[in-house]
Amino acid sequence: MTKVANLATELMLASLFFWCTLTIFNMATGTLIIKVEPFDPDLEKWESYEERTIQFFLANDVTEDKKKVAVLLSSMGPKGYGLLKSLTTPTKPSTLTFPDICKRLHDYYNPKPPVLLERFRFYNQIQGPSEKIAEYLAELRRLSSTCNFGGFLNEALRDKFVCGLFDTAIQKKLLSEDDSLTLDKAVKTAMSMESANKNAAIIKGETHSVQRVSSTSSGFNASKLQCSCCGKTGHIKKDCRMKSFKCFNCGRIGHLQNVCRDKPATEQSNVQEKTSKYKFSYRKNRKSSKVKQVREVDGAECNTDSDESDSGNEITVYYVNSLGSDKALKVDVEIENQKVSMEVDTGAGISIIPHKMYVESLKPKVVLKPTKTVLKTYTGEVIPLAGKCEVSVKCNGIVRKLPLYIIKGRGPALFGRQWLSQLPLNWKEINNVQVLGNVPESLKEIINESDVFDGTLGKVKGVQAKLHIKPGVVPKFFKPRPIPFSMKDKVSQELNRLVKEGILQKVEFSEWASPIVPVRKGDDSVRICGDYKVTINPVLHQQEYPLPRAEELFAQLQGGKKFSKLDLSNAYLQIPLDPESQKYVTINTHMGLFQYTRLPFGVSSSPAIFQKCMEQVLIGLRGVGCYLDDIIVTGENDEEHIKNLELVLKRNAFWVKA
Repeated sequence: MTKVANLATELMLASLFFWCTLTIFNMATGTLIIKVEPFDPDLEKWESYEERTIQFFLANDVTEDKKKVAVLLSSMGPKGYGLLKSLTTPTKPSTLTFPDICKRLHDYYNPKPPVLLERFRFYNQIQGPSEKIAEYLAELRRLSSTCNFGGFLNEALRDKFVCGLFDTAIQKKLLSEDDSLTLDKAVKTAMSMESANKNAAIIKGETHSVQRVSSTSSGFNASKLQCSCCGKTGHIKKDCRMKSFKCFNCGRIGHLQNVCRDKPATEQSNVQEKTSKYKFSYRKNRKSSKVKQVREVDGAECNTDSDESDSGNEITVYYVNSLGSDKALKVDVEIENQKVSMEVDTGAGISIIPHKMYVESLKPKVVLKPTKTVLKTYTGEVIPLAGKCEVSVKCNGIVRKLPLYIIKGRGPALFGRQWLSQLPLNWKEINNVQVLGNVPESLKEIINESDVFDGTLGKVKGVQAKLHIKPGVVPKFFKPRPIPFSMKDKVSQELNRLVKEGILQKVEFSEWASPIVPVRKGDDSVRICGDYKVTINPVLHQQEYPLPRAEELFAQLQGGKKFSKLDLSNAYLQIPLDPESQKYVTINTHMGLFQYTRLPFGVSSSPAIFQKCMEQVLIGLRGVGCYLDDIIVTGENDEEHIKNLELVLKRNAFWVKA
């Protein structure tokens, strides 16, 4: 009995061992069967899972296509099978071949980007200031993998590698070579010169100071990383959205002006010359430490009521050179019943006037008191203060007793945030944008020649929006909501118009149905929106595409003086909707069920789909910014402005009449 018990124990341990390693030995066939876990797109890419599945077939001698399909469908898991079923509807996945299934899933998880867009990214890539040549070359190879260069690959890599180098000395050396320069030779020469420059700097002792990066107990803090492209923290250059932007200082692509190393020579020489703005920060000294703690405060904390509160305070002044053509924002105020023109500066925490203005306007009326506040320039030089005083200030009918600082020397009178908090300005008059009444004749000709203003609804060519619903979701059907009698006729008219233009089509039955939300527009017409937040929005696979930030739009419109705004009519409705997705956007109205044939308002994925489409249409145009259905066009002069606008209107080749 003991031997039998020991044998049973050994068998149990052996079975447990095979179970833990997820292997089963088939005694009948003598083959090793390995378990394939379900596919999880959050853990691995489809290509990797497909390769492992093929290796499983080789290990188990699975050669028949039907058996491959059966094994794949049974092992890929409910999530993957549900997605595949939605991609192949109405065809059953089991009737497809193994290569067909792999192709459909590959196209879903890895949609092929436009070659033109990928080449645009490739040709706009340049080496960053702190990026090594090896890293720069690796990034170029990665970008070229989707550019479909074919036999032109090595030549394209060589040209872009040389043109995008950051070190001008290395670039000049490679440009001096003859036509026999190859990619390998260019890379070898560049890396040799990079290594030589680094070794020479070490020999001469020209080491760069390294800033300490703070870390936490959990390890490296990625939020402290600083991008060499935009200067912000939390990401690196390859993940920066501004790496394709052009620097307005040196003219090169790959970084912004605020991080450019090629500072103009006149910038350093004019630091202490004519200025237009001061920017203040507050610095507090600690007597017990030689290190000063710097922190930013608002204007209220700069409000000092007594000289004792000024003790130990140090205010750093940042000079900003005047651009000459840009006019300062002026406001007229009364200081002790004397009219004074001051420059509004929301970056200044306190208000300042030069000593000469004080002597001419205020000296007989107010007493100047000494102050321990210290003003410093950006380079650390001290600006002498004559003192400070309490003055009566009147602006827009409001009178306040406020502190005023007097500086020795020249400079503009600044209306800072401390006064702005007490004396509100009429910002509607200050932020006034003039609308040109007379349209240039050249612009009229362009408008008359273009057919985008004929009032008809267009349709984008070659683009079809598709909505992806999560698998296993139960359809939702909602009854129509009651509509106010005052809007019922207008809603009916709008529904009939949309049906007539082919945007809506009448259906008798539907598993999905969303109630509508009629929105009254400024011209007293009605816009019909489906309330998709109760139906498909919670179960929709969101299509991620970032909307441009204000900084990006300002960079694209930099240098513009006059602007033209194009507002697309019924923007989303100009994008056709995939026939399989039309059932999800069915609306239920007092006139029955209707399905959209175009991308409707109210779907959570619509903004991302439309923004991506617009950026593809307007790619390569300068002086053009686009935010959803609003297109802004500008130029450095009228001629360039008109030319850019004409190029935008010529992009109507991407549209056809509905």
